[in-house]
Amino acid sequence: MSNELRIPMNAILGFVELLEDPSIEKEEQSSYLEIISQNSRILLNLLNNAININKINSGKQQIFILNCNVDLVLNHVLENLKALNSNKEVEFRIGNNLSQNIFFEVDENLIYQILIILSFNALKFTSK
Repeated sequence: MSNELRIPMNAILGFVELLEDPSIEKEEQSSYLEIISQNSRILLNLLNNAININKINSGKQQIFILNCNVDLVLNHVLENLKALNSNKEVEFRIGNNLSQNIFFEVDENLIYQILIILSFNALKFTSK
């Protein structure tokens, strides 16, 4: 876990230092800001995952079972993974033959967290 936190934090700090150089071109600044933004989102996701796992392990996580639209949850996961993705060689898509508006009873936040953690871990170890 410590390396997972250090890598995005070091990237953020390193690119902030590079932005302090007044001779940097606008295009390069934009590139650095995008890298800082991506790593900030990755770091926030890691911290949220750690907090949520601790809540689940301690039994302090409340569960709220509701009817949940499968497509909406999957699309939400997909959009967040696209935002977190710094590897442009990885493509995300949802492939299913299911009709729209399929619902299931589940805690939508927890299923989202589970799917995003699994997907984020898959992203970390996928090159293409």
